[in-house]
Amino acid sequence: MTSLATQQNINDEFEEINRFATLYLELPEGLKHQTQIRANLFGATKSISGEIVFQTGMCGYIEALTDPSYAHQLLVLTYPLIGNYGVPKFGKSDPKWPELLTDGFESDRIWPAALIVDRICEEGEYSHYEAATSLSKWLCDHGVTGLCGIDTRMLTKIIRTYGTLRAKVQYKRSSIKVEQG
Repeated sequence: MTSLATQQNINDEFEEINRFATLYLELPEGLKHQTQIRANLFGATKSISGEIVFQTGMCGYIEALTDPSYAHQLLVLTYPLIGNYGVPKFGKSDPKWPELLTDGFESDRIWPAALIVDRICEEGEYSHYEAATSLSKWLCDHGVTGLCGIDTRMLTKIIRTYGTLRAKVQYKRSSIKVEQG
């Protein structure tokens, strides 16, 4: 028989190896909807919280991630497979217009605190000739947490139904609180 502390260590080691996290939604009081969603991590492995929002485009994840309007939010993309064209060299500009960023970047950094997708293209499986890196590596390099393995269309219906929601991504057993705001 294992002690509670030993079981906790086993669970933490399992999460470290398999990179799991839990998404918690703060729903209005009185709702009987699931508020915890287990998911796989990609990108940076850290716990974060903020407002959860969605984007329904079929492409343009690079533009969405570099759009300042998503600052500090948890961004849900509803298209089922994300990352299939990779990420071009970050910040590459046109010599004719050096003050403008090209290749789909809206700014010079990633703004959302987290990216939530149904499926992420496997490392090295992106297929665009200008791709310099994978989406997962790009997020990791910029300290942005990613979650996959979530039914993002169901999640979007919840957000549409109940309006603005606060959420947090908890990696391991951190004590992060849902930010109020």
